Amino acid sequence: MKILYLNFASPTDNATNNSIPRILAKYQKQDEASRMNRFSAWWWGASVVERVDCFASVAEHQRYLETPLGRDPGPLAAYEQARAQVRGFFLKHPQCSKIMVGMHGLYDDTTYGYSLPQHDAPKVSYDKAADIVLSFLRDHVGSRPISLSLVMCYGARSAQFDVSHDPDRLGGVAGPDLSSAFAFKFYAGLCKYLNVKMSARTGAASFDDTTGASRVESELTLRHRIQMVRNPFTQLEQEQLDAQSQLELDMFMQDLQPQADNPFNQEQVKAADRAGDAFAQEQLVSLEGADPLTRAKREAAWSRFSQLPQSKPKKSGKLTYEYEPGTHQVVIKSKYPEPRVVQRVGI
Repeated sequence: MKILYLNFASPTDNATNNSIPRILAKYQKQDEASRMNRFSAWWWGASVVERVDCFASVAEHQRYLETPLGRDPGPLAAYEQARAQVRGFFLKHPQCSKIMVGMHGLYDDTTYGYSLPQHDAPKVSYDKAADIVLSFLRDHVGSRPISLSLVMCYGARSAQFDVSHDPDRLGGVAGPDLSSAFAFKFYAGLCKYLNVKMSARTGAASFDDTTGASRVESELTLRHRIQMVRNPFTQLEQEQLDAQSQLELDMFMQDLQPQADNPFNQEQVKAADRAGDAFAQEQLVSLEGADPLTRAKREAAWSRFSQLPQSKPKKSGKLTYEYEPGTHQVVIKSKYPEPRVVQRVGI
């Protein structure tokens, strides 16, 4: 597999630097499996993931567009460097049909992608990002079909971010309007000019350390994250917790972090860990109430659960987008647990 990774995150961002080797490892394992088929291995060759850092070119691209015809837009070093790297990639791999576009997303923002996962980081709007991606790809892919993956936390999440985006809630009358998401608006800027299908995720996204498969934050994890952000502890509440509820919290933490009777017995240690994991998930599901003690318990349970693999399942939160020229509609599908159409949007 030949993959072009257009990176709108910071070049020094750890998430990007960790993700790309995992993506490559995933396809290298597929290469090994395909070696049994000598023709396939000869035809496609070894997998490649080439990263092109694009964020520095955003301002220069805008200046280029705004410069009147015949006038000098000034130096466009970053923009031209990125374009040249894309051109060089397609000269080496002219049949590449897999593109990844990476940036950071925030669950409460459907307009901007970010260079870092924080509101005060440099950002790029969905229309600017689509314009740059189009300018980089259009001359090289022509009309042939391509697959694009938007590698962006919450990219497919709608403006109704606090409404459940579980697959069974999508497509219903009370479900979120997926056309308000960054991913849809970004795709709408591309699909009339490129023959492209796209995927994006509704939650925080990452790649599995071992397999390279994508993982997406569960709705349970995100729901409690939003509650904690909206309802932080006041100083008075924290003082009340410290004075009146410390013993009960300590007992709760003992259930949340049980210790093996024999810390040198690995089977006992693993059993204690499993018990703590199960207790954390059970409490997140069952704890109700807005009093400080209940909130403190939920926060502690969330802290443990959010570190577990089940907080980011491998097969969840993935939407796909495909444009139908005949109907002028974008068909949005939920991939898991079974592919199904959840919304059609005219553009």
